[in-house]
Amino acid sequence: MAVKSFSALFILVFLLWAAPARADFLAFPLLCEAGSNCFIIGYPDMDEAPDAAKDYACGPATTEGDPFLRIGLSSVAAITLGIGVVAAEDGTVTDAKDGVEDLVVADKSQLKKGTSNCGNGVVIDHGNGFRTAYCHMRKDSIRVQKGEAVHKGQIIGYAGQSGVALWPQLGFSIRKKGYTIDPITNKSPVEGCGFKPRAYMALPEAFREYQPAAIVNIGFADAPQTAMPVAVGKALRLSRIHPSSTNITLWGMIVGAKAGDEINAKMRDPKGRVFQSQDVVLDKDKPRQLININRPRGYAYWSEGLYSGEITLTRTIDGRPYTVRRAVSVEVGATD
Repeated sequence: MAVKSFSALFILVFLLWAAPARADFLAFPLLCEAGSNCFIIGYPDMDEAPDAAKDYACGPATTEGDPFLRIGLSSVAAITLGIGVVAAEDGTVTDAKDGVEDLVVADKSQLKKGTSNCGNGVVIDHGNGFRTAYCHMRKDSIRVQKGEAVHKGQIIGYAGQSGVALWPQLGFSIRKKGYTIDPITNKSPVEGCGFKPRAYMALPEAFREYQPAAIVNIGFADAPQTAMPVAVGKALRLSRIHPSSTNITLWGMIVGAKAGDEINAKMRDPKGRVFQSQDVVLDKDKPRQLININRPRGYAYWSEGLYSGEITLTRTIDGRPYTVRRAVSVEVGATD
């Protein structure tokens, strides 16, 4: 037991010594608007014990042995926009793979046997045993090759959904002397979870708080939406609804919801009154969770004005609630 404790202490001291002094030592690896068109959908596993995956907050937003910070896009359609992946620091490319198809799947059972975990990706060596890896990038988007020198902030490709990825994303990982380093807390799985954020990179403001899951898309329509159109970015999203419309629907897509998460969705009329709401407590993990709350019109037309809707997910970890919320509005009125 003493030897094990000494080893853990030695690793802890080494990692702290090796850590950069500046919180912005690394560039954020995706050129996106945090909380708007990109979202954290998973964290590295910070528990070394088998079958005991925990994220940095000791929550369930990870999978067993996952080394990646997973930064999701808003929908499959966002892949075509070319959201740039950038080198987090100066270095040399030690591996670059391209040509793997982007697969729109919602479950690992839909993947072919032997599917590459990383898909299209790049590995960069920054010296002194320090490496970063970038995975699940878009097919035919890799812009660097093995042996090439790259600089901090240089675009090396674009986010996609290649490899074992159940949502469009970038999988980003940091390795230091053979140990995975969590970009959020600057800790390794040897040290475990429960540490406060101490970012290893220039982390966007929206990501400095724990993200229990991601509400990647939200909108109003005049009828309930189905999962596939929402996932591929083709769901009906209205900025104006006619007062005679049969329904008003608030829809949303949540990625990374876990068993026990509490989801609340509500719609408010122009006077701010809640006229439709829904509460759900998940009984199992849901990689994708579609939300639809619908209110049929009565005999009278809808009152004209600005209607609002919001979806909230709350996850409780060791008695502490963590919440993520997104809101949207729609004008109800006759067209000109």
